[in-house]
This record gives sequence, structure tokens and C-alpha cells, in this order.
Amino acid sequence: MPQIQHLSAPAIYKPSVASTIHVVDTHINELQLHMVTKFLQSCPDDAPLGISPEYGANACLTAIAFSSLTHAIYLRVSTKRSNRILSPNRLRLQPILASASKKYALQMDVLATALYLDLDLRINHGIDMLSAAKGNRYSRQAVYDVLGGDSNLSVDKVDALFFNQELPNRQPILRAWALCKAASSERVLSKLRHTTEIDTGKLSTKRLSVLAKLVRDAELLYRLKPTVVKNTVSSEVTKNKSGEAILHSTRYKTRLMKNGNPLRVVTLDQNGKQQVNTARLKGVKGRAATIDPKTPLQGKKVLSVATLGREPPTNAEKPFVQRFWLPSEARATPIVNSNFSLDTPIYSPQRTLNTSQRQAVSAILAADDYGNNLTLIHGPPGTGKTTVIAAAVTSIEQSSPYRPLWLVAQSNVAVKNIAEKLASVGFDKFKILVSEGFHFDWHEHLYEKISPNVIRSDTFPESSLEASRQLLDSNVLLCTLSMFANDKMKVYTRCVAVETVIFDEASQIEVGCYLPLFFRFNNTLRKLVFIGDDKQLPPHGQGDIKDLQSIFEVGHLRERGIFLDTQYRMPVVIGNFISTNVYGSRLKTVHQVKWQQSCLFVDVLNGKETQQGTSWTNIQEIRAVIKIARRFHKQGKPYRIITPYDAQRSKIEGMLKQEKLPWEDKCFNVDSFQGNEEEHIIISVVRTEKIGFLQEARRVNVMLTRCKKSMILCTNKAFIQGPAATSLVGRLAAQLGPNNWVSLR
Repeated sequence: MPQIQHLSAPAIYKPSVASTIHVVDTHINELQLHMVTKFLQSCPDDAPLGISPEYGANACLTAIAFSSLTHAIYLRVSTKRSNRILSPNRLRLQPILASASKKYALQMDVLATALYLDLDLRINHGIDMLSAAKGNRYSRQAVYDVLGGDSNLSVDKVDALFFNQELPNRQPILRAWALCKAASSERVLSKLRHTTEIDTGKLSTKRLSVLAKLVRDAELLYRLKPTVVKNTVSSEVTKNKSGEAILHSTRYKTRLMKNGNPLRVVTLDQNGKQQVNTARLKGVKGRAATIDPKTPLQGKKVLSVATLGREPPTNAEKPFVQRFWLPSEARATPIVNSNFSLDTPIYSPQRTLNTSQRQAVSAILAADDYGNNLTLIHGPPGTGKTTVIAAAVTSIEQSSPYRPLWLVAQSNVAVKNIAEKLASVGFDKFKILVSEGFHFDWHEHLYEKISPNVIRSDTFPESSLEASRQLLDSNVLLCTLSMFANDKMKVYTRCVAVETVIFDEASQIEVGCYLPLFFRFNNTLRKLVFIGDDKQLPPHGQGDIKDLQSIFEVGHLRERGIFLDTQYRMPVVIGNFISTNVYGSRLKTVHQVKWQQSCLFVDVLNGKETQQGTSWTNIQEIRAVIKIARRFHKQGKPYRIITPYDAQRSKIEGMLKQEKLPWEDKCFNVDSFQGNEEEHIIISVVRTEKIGFLQEARRVNVMLTRCKKSMILCTNKAFIQGPAATSLVGRLAAQLGPNNWVSLR
């Protein structure tokens, strides 16, 4: 039954003025027309309306609050999707959603698409308030900004209202009122005046369905991020010249990053007493992070640091959008002004291409009319994906030297690998655009071979003229996908038009990530090429989110893909196994190492898996790995160590240091090693009881396909022949037989 209540408006402003909100609290199935009529009477056409939704674990709407300055409606929503869609009473909400009043919400994009997905309703005149925020729109500071600024707010009360996760049901109502109150302020309205309104009523059902799924997937991906991230820092606090406190990150993956989220710093004072401090991160330069703690940290030992809050996501319709999601609507109309013809010659001076590689390069070079403006290339491990890219680049240079070309990948390592391949074939008219955060103080050594071609983000110029001077005669630019979306890149995209883009690691990119590219470069895009392998690492979160797709899961596009069918990296025994068990026997192997024992299993008899937080370790396997590493080091053999679990990786690295063995860039977890290779690979499987990681065939495929000469797996024989027998590792051991098992001695 509907309930009527009166709430005191939240005192979030200084000074606050007492007021009362008349609230109708009901389930959407019991919503009556007179409730809607009375609410709309409190909100004339020129008055703002605040909206605050609540979502369940699957990002579906569970409740939604609408508020004017005096009245509010709080609607609870059924948790079963069928009830939401079929309840006719939900239609009584449409007059509010379609009213002439501007409707203000945080993340209106998520709300508007949720209304469609979960209630089959459209909204007009929607305003996303966070679009006016500076910096990270997911941070607390963004909310302060759109409510009117820190100086006008009672920050503690705003925090309690918007960031307390354990709230009574009335909190969404008070949030909606606070947004309505903020939108009534000229200070806030001036920021939002040029914000584009969201109007889902104008979109066709097909287009809104596609957009809604992409937004929902993005929201689910965001929810997978941890709400607390432990940062690895040294225990010493130093000062800069201004006397500000400096913390020093010791590991790139868990480094301190400036994203607007607060820090929790646990210290130990001189008396041995622990203290918990909060701090604001002011700036980061390489490993050094300048912080502003609530209380001074000098003279204290840092025990732990954690970032509170999730890391933010990284930053007009074309035939590309239709080809991706609306193939039935795509028209086969050619795009004019193509610089390529179907018979553009292939130029590959350093290496003879095999038939499938030539087919792939030809597809990249083909005229960018409708039939060829989107090319998909499936490249298993070792099949020469970077060779194909390099041949395409050199061929373009020969036939059309001023043709602009962008080479983009998901990871910095993949971008660096492409750059090194270009340099190795004698092509140097390229620039690689890399973020200062990745390069400075962390990974400069990775770029030694191509250092003259590197442009770091802290040297990006303000004007296109300066950018042209940096680029000189380079029409080929390389960067990561996240860098591509950076606003600072505009000076380069004006110099080198975004017409042809080749994406490496495309199987790791969720299809929604391409939307900003399509929108931003709508008028210039001519051709897209996607290279990857859907049998290796998937887009982050695919295991948790149903139907999350890379381009390789879009069936009508995959059908026309080109398969690179010959691998040159792995010894024959490994290559043949991978071909049969992963690629349906389509993958041929050409390799000089045919020795059966190029792949060995070391039986670590007393190894035992031990849980460490959300990760796993195995001390006996660490000892086995170190023993093998010491032998390889003594013999002068290049080697790398791979393990599925980060806790194990960290302990192996620590043991390498302790044993005075080379440790930098020696030990990796699987996810960070795709795209890399080494002559000799040592693997620590870790698990001995439950199959764990080994059930993820795509990640295991990455792990088993990195070696060029030999691979040694440290594991437990009884486990591999028992619980893990059906995994790729188990099947590899069974195929090789007992002669490929050795003891640690």
C-alpha cells in the first residue's frame, strides 16, 4: 500500500534553510495517476526535477526517487524482470519522464538506459549533472562540484548522503531532492547550460537496444573494480622542497594514481603505536606521489596505503556502427576518395610472407569501400601478427607515403612490440605516443631500441604547429586505446587524420570501447582493421558479465575474418598440441626444434597450494623455479617465469632478489605476458588441490604459448593426472607421456 510521509530536507548547504518534503512511497505496480498528477503540480515546466535511482547487484533498477523542491515519489521496483516489463502501472510514470521539466541525475546515461532495459520507458530532457564536473566524474570531488562546490557545502553531510553504502530507504529521496535543489541554483545551472540533453524518446528501438546494452555492460565492468585498492609503497616518508609529504610506489601495478579518490594511510609512530590517517593525493611524478595528509606523517613509518573508491573508467553514426551492431541496416555504398585499390602491391623487404599473411595484408590494403572498410584478422600465437602490421605499413609507405595511419593496441607492451617490429624492418617514420605515468620512472628501459621515436605525454604540445614539428614527416602514429581517447591527443589527430586505424589485441577490447572513436572521428574514418585472437585473453570481465563481446564474438563480422594459419614461435611438439586442442587442427607449425623433451614437467612432490587473500602461493614450487632459474642463468640462457597468480609472482620475484639472481622483468603473471615471448619459459602452476585458473582455457592458452625453444612446468604430478586431467595442462602432460616428467633433482 502507498505510504505518505514527510521528511526534513538534508542540510547539505551552508547556511541551510529548513524545509519539508511531502513523500509518496509505493511500489511501481501500485502507482496511481492522481499521485503522478499531484507531483507534477509541484513541478511546473520551468522548474527542475531531481532523480536518484537505486540498482541491484546486476545493475538493474530496484528503486527510483523523483523530487521537486516540495514533493517526492519513491517507487520500489520488482526484482524479477518479467514483472517490471509486464506491469501496466509502470506506464503511469511516463508523464513524469516525458514532462517538459528538465530532469537532473548523476549518471543520467546509466539511468536513461536502465529505464528502457528494466521498465521499457523513455525519458526526455535528461541532464547528466556529472558532465559538468572537472576531472574524474566518478570521484567524490565530482559530486561536490555539481552540487555547488566545497565552499558552499557541508561536506560531511554530503558524504553521508551520497557515499554511505548502508542507508535507509529514505536516502534516495533526499538525494533526489539535493539534486533538484542544486539545479535550482544559478551557480550550478551556469555549469550545465551547454550540457546536451538525453532524450531516449527520439531513438529507434534498435538503436536504443544497442546503446542500452553497451551502457549496461560498461556499468557492470565498472562494478567489477575493487572499492579498496592496496598500494605498494616504501615505508619511508620524504619531503619535497616545499615541505610536502612524498610517498614512493614500489610496484607499477599497485602504484598510487591521481584519480580524485582519498587515501587511507596506516603509520607506526616512534612509540610503536599504529595510526590511521586519511590523505588527498595532490600529484604523481613517476614513483613519487605528493600527498596532503589530515595529520603530519613526518617521523612515522608507513605500514600500508590504500586508495578508497573504484578507479575511474578510461576515457553520429557511420557505416562502421551499422556494420558492428546493425548489419541489416548497413548499406553497401562506397566511400569516396580512397587512396588504395584492390591491387595495391605488398612490400615486405625483411621477410617472405606466407599465403595467409599475404591475404591479411592484401585485405588491409584493399580499397576502403563498404565491402572492405572493416577487416578482421584472427592471429593465433606466433603467427606473425606484428609481421602483418609491419608489411601493411611498409606497403602503404611505398604506394601512398602521405597516407595517415594509426596503430592502436590495448596494452603499452603490444604498442611497443609493433614499434620495435617497424624499426626492425627499417621503417622509422613513426612516432609512439606514451603516457608519462607508464614511461617515466617505471618502463623507460622498454623503449631503448625506439627512444628517438617516443613522445611522452608530459611533452605533448598545446598547438598543432608544435605537434607538426614534433612529428616531422611521420604519418604513422602508435598509442594505446586509452591514450587515443585522451583529449590531449587532439593536436596530433589534427596533424595525422584518423582515417585508417589498425587495432592489435582487438580480442581484449570490449566492443563498446570503440564508440568514442566512432563519435569523435565520424567525419574522417575510412577503414578499421582488427587483429587479435579470441582463444587468448578476453575483454576484462567477460567471465563475470554475460554476453560481453569483443569484435571476435560478433558473428556476422567473424564470418569474414582471415585466419593466420602458420605459427613460427613454439617447438613442434607444443605447436601441434595447441593446434589440435585449441584451434581445431587449423594451425600449422614451422619450427626447427622438433625435440620431444622441449616441454618438460617437474614433479614438485611436496608442493601445496596456500590461499593468500584472493590469490594463491606454493612455496615448494617457488624453490623449484629458483633452482631452474639459477641453472639457466649459469648457462647464459634467456628465460622468463610465468605464473597464474600475482601473490606467487611477487614471492618468486622476492626470492630472485634474495638469491641475487636477475629479477627485473623476469617474472610475470599470465595476463601481463600476452604478446611477449622468450627462448625458455618456466611456469609455476601453483594449484595442487582445486583446478582454479586451469579451467580458464583462454588464459592457459596464453601461458602455454610463450616459449621459442623450451618450456618447463613446475607442478604436482598427482594433481595434473587427477583433478586437472581435463585441463589444457593435463591434456598436454597426457599427450607427452611419462618420459616428459622429471624430478626436481
